[in-house]
Amino acid sequence: MYRRIILYLLAVAACVPLYAQSTARAARIALRAEEMVQESLPRVQGKIWPSAGPLHGRPTVHNFSTMEQIVQMQVESSRLPRDFKFIEPFPSMALAQEAINRYNLVEKSFERFRKDMDVFLYYQAKPIERRELMPAERRQWLERLNILKRQIESLGAYLAPDDKGFSQMRNYIEYAYTAVEPTLGSVLFVKPLAPRTDREFSLEEFCLHNPAATLSSWLPPISWIKNRLASRKLPENLTVAVLNDRYSVLKEMEKSHREGVFFPSVRLHFYGNATSLVDDILAGRIQPDVILTDILVSQSGGGYYVASELRLRRYSGTIIALTAYREDNEVGLEMFNHGLDGLISMPIGFEKTSSWPSRIMQAVANHFYYRKLHGWDH
Repeated sequence: MYRRIILYLLAVAACVPLYAQSTARAARIALRAEEMVQESLPRVQGKIWPSAGPLHGRPTVHNFSTMEQIVQMQVESSRLPRDFKFIEPFPSMALAQEAINRYNLVEKSFERFRKDMDVFLYYQAKPIERRELMPAERRQWLERLNILKRQIESLGAYLAPDDKGFSQMRNYIEYAYTAVEPTLGSVLFVKPLAPRTDREFSLEEFCLHNPAATLSSWLPPISWIKNRLASRKLPENLTVAVLNDRYSVLKEMEKSHREGVFFPSVRLHFYGNATSLVDDILAGRIQPDVILTDILVSQSGGGYYVASELRLRRYSGTIIALTAYREDNEVGLEMFNHGLDGLISMPIGFEKTSSWPSRIMQAVANHFYYRKLHGWDH
């Protein structure tokens, strides 16, 4: 019996080096695989210029340190009335208690939601762990976010926007929205502007239709004639910035501008990223008289974000939506109230036609016609 035990131990001892070698080899293979994944990730420094390729591919990778702060955030609960920042300096005790009860209910819903969302956000913030969402999964997240967003917004009837707990929940939901669907941040979360008093809203003028006094509506359908006549109606020494995340649009516009077809006598700047555009304007690197912006720009915010950021900083240039949104009163009025000055409705794929340069230039010329007629500031 002892002989069998000794033989068994000798056999095990002989296998251990082989197992160790195979384990070490597997570890080296796994380590090299991770290094290859890291090497394959794009390394981009500075701004992404449109000519580098399509800008609507992979979603933005959120900063991991920011995500740690978001996940570790502790929303204050069980607070005393004096710890809340109410809309009024201090409402009646009955109203204050109603606000506190409502806050505690919403805070409980918020914390239940966070148990799931924190895990998702944590891994989406890590480049190696991040993954593309399936449509059904994205839809489920958005449905839950929409419900919670409405609950949190209901606190605005009682609490001031800078109440600590209220603002923390709103900031978290905003971050979660942009992690699930980056383009939504440019529509759902923009800084509100004061009601407009600079001009009255008119759908025909906002959509930059040809004034009755112009002859453009019955010009012959010859593209080069319409292009030339439209460009001559533009003010001199004009600077225009275009924001669009579709590479084909920016590429065709740049090509047409270089060939003297699209805004031939205008200084033209192209952007595929809203943040870069806003930063360049605020830093004084460019001073556009007109901004032509899409409403939804993936990964960085679109027309509403641009208008909000610039108008709050006294930008007095013209901001026009160049988008596939339809022309109607509801859409136009919403854009108007978000600080935009006009709408050029263009179908998706318009850059593949021959009529788009004259259409856009004529619309911009129409804006300046109405602006001079009514004495608008921008």
